[in-house]
Amino acid sequence: MKKLFAVIVAGVTAAACMSGPRKVADPGNYLEANSPERMWIVLEDGTRLMVDGPRVISDTVFGWADGEEFSIPVSELKEVRVRQLSIFRSVVLPTALTGAAITSVIAFRSTEATHDPDTDSTIDVHNLPRP
Repeated sequence: MKKLFAVIVAGVTAAACMSGPRKVADPGNYLEANSPERMWIVLEDGTRLMVDGPRVISDTVFGWADGEEFSIPVSELKEVRVRQLSIFRSVVLPTALTGAAITSVIAFRSTEATHDPDTDSTIDVHNLPRP
């Protein structure tokens, strides 16, 4: 159960650390400086594509679209969107999840019944003397 909880927390945290796709102002320079796993593009003719493993060499974008090799000049891209790491989500969500987990553990442990044998007034009927 603990392993399942850890996997769920890790998955939620990883997913929450990334923002939705954001528009890139200068695709050529951005892709040369960064290596996103995936990008969403709109071509000049309005065609929308999702490109996996995009790389820029010279003035051409290379990658995989719909399972096939893909290349296009940067000048023919109307819009490019990529997922970017969200620092706010990367800090706030894990901190909140950790705080919630610690609070849950403390609250659970404080509600457990305690047993003090010196003040226990219960009687064990099996150990009573027989008449």
